[in-house]
Amino acid sequence: MDEVIIFQHINFQGIHHHIFTEGDSDLRRTAFNDKTSSAVVVSGKWDFYQHINFGGTKYATLGPGLYSDVRQHNIVNDAVSSVKLNSTSTSAKIDEIVIFEHINFTGIHHHIFTQDQDLRRSGFNDKTSSVLVKSGIWEFYRDIRFEGPDYNILGPGMYGNVRQHNIVNDAVSSLDLISVSSKLNSNEISLFERLNFTGKHHHIFTQDKDLRRSGMNNKVSSVVVDSGNWVFYGSINFDGKKYDMLGPGLYSDVRDYDIINDAVSSVRQE
Repeated sequence: MDEVIIFQHINFQGIHHHIFTEGDSDLRRTAFNDKTSSAVVVSGKWDFYQHINFGGTKYATLGPGLYSDVRQHNIVNDAVSSVKLNSTSTSAKIDEIVIFEHINFTGIHHHIFTQDQDLRRSGFNDKTSSVLVKSGIWEFYRDIRFEGPDYNILGPGMYGNVRQHNIVNDAVSSLDLISVSSKLNSNEISLFERLNFTGKHHHIFTQDKDLRRSGMNNKVSSVVVDSGNWVFYGSINFDGKKYDMLGPGLYSDVRDYDIINDAVSSVRQE
């Protein structure tokens, strides 16, 4: 599936919004209207428009890659209201790490693509407790600008608790990509708070037995399955009503797939 991620500030900072193959005709629904300053095109070629419903000026078409400042690519800063897939393409070869506020990939998260020399800008300073390295070899530092003690170096993998990998919990201030690598072979699902992949979202990589920890309990309305087959449960600890299994695809309204809206409490791979 094709995907673009738009960010509130330049250099992939601030809040972010994932857009998939269906596009987003009205960024007001995600509170992202006139807020796009940088973008990561994972795959596909995407058109950026001034107004909702793909109206007004069509600024530019961006293909796979990292766009740290949209102004450098003929897109007016903070002036995008809709985004549409122009055509499909191969995925970009982008190194990526996702850091999480709490252990086991819960709490708020922050995507990093090349480096982040100051996690204060993203509100993530001294907040890293778990890490998913999608690709690349990454080094962690205690202080901003890659200074202070440097902790362990992590390659592709899932690290549910950084303390088990010689990184002090809640004590990372900058990260640097030191070399490229192959991509992590793992499954992923993203849960969204509202229909059509809008609202708060939560990434899951193996399982989540208690969605209360991520603030997503009884809040799942749409789902993107990147890979794997996933089963949804009405209660925590994979208990209660067992809903239908979903494989890779875009599910803009879970009710269309026999899953009750706002009634999922745990999810795991089958």
